[in-house]
Amino acid sequence: MPGFSRLNVDGKKASHRFHLLLEKHESFQKESTRLSGVDQEYTEKHSLLDDLVALRNDSVAVKKTKQDSIAAEKSRPEEGARHIRDEAMKTCGKRKKSENDQEGATPTKKSFLLEYQKEELVLERERPALKREKMMQDAEEKEKDREERKEIRDEQRKHMEQLLGLVRSCIAKSLP
Repeated sequence: MPGFSRLNVDGKKASHRFHLLLEKHESFQKESTRLSGVDQEYTEKHSLLDDLVALRNDSVAVKKTKQDSIAAEKSRPEEGARHIRDEAMKTCGKRKKSENDQEGATPTKKSFLLEYQKEELVLERERPALKREKMMQDAEEKEKDREERKEIRDEQRKHMEQLLGLVRSCIAKSLP
């Protein structure tokens, strides 16, 4: 790119640097929570890095839900086979005791498969609604967490401003 002074910087190096920057900020945040009573400056850089960390965490959560849904899709045939085996085992005990006894007759294979397909269709219809509801709940929780973090940062900033005002007034009184 013309005018860019770092010619040997590629996407991999930039990505690595970005992740290092976020990790360093996360460690700074952890350290700053341990250091109570110590005046630390909270700059716009910290605010932007907080937002980037939140966005990265959201991205990781979305990737995880996608991977979980893919894994669920892969395990779906296994669940169906397990369900069929369980149903087959249940019906094994219900065979006729004698030719005149109609009470314990086993259902036909076609009726069993039709019933299974109907149940599967009902589950398929419910699945998107459940996914939407879960994603909405996750989004609401994340938004609440962000608001809480923002409120905490605002309270800390106000507290620091008050302390700074007190220090300034003490200094002003002590100077002739």
